[in-house]
Amino acid sequence: MFEKKGSAVCVAPAYAFMSALRFEETYAAGGGWHLHATRGAILDTEQRQQWQEDLDVCALPSMLFGATTLSLRHAPSGACFRFDARGALTRWAQDKEQAPAKVALAAAWAAARSETIARLGTVSEDYDWTFSTRYVGESEGARWEAGGPGLDKALLTARDPILFYQEAVLYEDELDDNGVSVASVKVRVMPSCWLVLFRFWLRVDHVLLRLRETRLMAIFGGGGVTPRVVREVSEREQTWEEMVAQGRSPNPILYRDADEVAQWLPLTAKTLEQATLSSEEEVVAGAAADVEGAMS
Repeated sequence: MFEKKGSAVCVAPAYAFMSALRFEETYAAGGGWHLHATRGAILDTEQRQQWQEDLDVCALPSMLFGATTLSLRHAPSGACFRFDARGALTRWAQDKEQAPAKVALAAAWAAARSETIARLGTVSEDYDWTFSTRYVGESEGARWEAGGPGLDKALLTARDPILFYQEAVLYEDELDDNGVSVASVKVRVMPSCWLVLFRFWLRVDHVLLRLRETRLMAIFGGGGVTPRVVREVSEREQTWEEMVAQGRSPNPILYRDADEVAQWLPLTAKTLEQATLSSEEEVVAGAAADVEGAMS
């Protein structure tokens, strides 16, 4: 919706409308990419109950934006990528009872949701009340391969205009005033690429800091460059005890900004994948070859 040039914000060629508290926006980027972003109100009680039944869970984040989504479709190849709260919580629900039975994590979960646990009468010690997810988005029509050159830092640091930008929270919970658990997604589009950041950020005061990020970058291609999408997944984590032992302050107020914490929080895992896509030229050439073959 906006193009940022320095400190200025300019209207970009996107199309948006609001209906019944639902906001939708589309943007046609280079390389045959089409972006679609939606936003909606927090789920009501009835909707939350339905989600709980569908996911087979006893609790959900207090603020859940079920209508907020981001999808990115590559028309030439048909590949599509999507991020939403339902997918993120589905992954959490799959992992919630299978997490390692570590004392530190059990303490984090119990500390985070002591009031909720008491209210629901739940005694399970291995149930993840922090809504920690390893969601990396959903993809169709993309064949992922491990490795690759990684994110194109030159494109990301180039002084190109930002043609389109969106940022939204998918779900958030203040953990009974014991910290914060939040899943968010943002996207920015430049002339030759786009970058998505899906982030799960957890702070359980006096117990744990956790940051899980998925960066999805599309290089549009052209001029001899093959279109591709790169996915980088990283996990950072540290207990409060470990952090303080390294000389950092135990005051939770100093750790509210995930961007700042990410600068020093220890990296515990990282994976890199790449998907090569068909270009517009290849699709046209393939169609022409099919027509020629049918006529011969």
